[in-house]
Amino acid sequence: MSFRRLGDTITKPNGESLGLDGAGSTRAVFDFAWEKMRKRLASRGAGEASVRAARNHAIIAIQLGLEICDSPIERTLLPALVCADFGVISDLPAKMHDPRRECLPDGPVVITPQFGFARSRMDFAVAVRYSGRLQMFCIECDGAAYHSSADNIVRDGYFASWGIPTTRVSGREIYADTFAAAQKALAPVHSWALHIG
Repeated sequence: MSFRRLGDTITKPNGESLGLDGAGSTRAVFDFAWEKMRKRLASRGAGEASVRAARNHAIIAIQLGLEICDSPIERTLLPALVCADFGVISDLPAKMHDPRRECLPDGPVVITPQFGFARSRMDFAVAVRYSGRLQMFCIECDGAAYHSSADNIVRDGYFASWGIPTTRVSGREIYADTFAAAQKALAPVHSWALHIG
């Protein structure tokens, strides 16, 4: 089933209905992100069943993430992160992890919104398994009213002391070009994979 308008629903394999009824911008980002991913999968020879499974996986991951995200800018960025081109790391959509659960799911890329780490919380933690290694990345979505630059320096330094690089994208960047913001947010992931690969 294809999405033709905001608020459409799909049916999961178990027959349960699942919608992406978030903000219109979230829906538009998903539609565009999915089309880019579908083309990548098709160009790599994925069959119709594989493409359909990847789409359902992406929708379920995004739906879970939307329930956890704290702000509209996070919800807007989420579909672009899930359906991003992870290059050498993975052809598949990222998996989503609920931070209330202890075990991180298997998968080459796992995104955890609102991830509590020691004394702080990340807007998005991105766990990447590649070439026998596991690396964590932090993505912060900065709305003008919520983050001061002094606080950001302290938080970024704290995560860096644990070997976790932080990338910050502003709400203005996310709303102006969500895909460019997602590429910026994931640039350290690509650099890391190329460096160790």
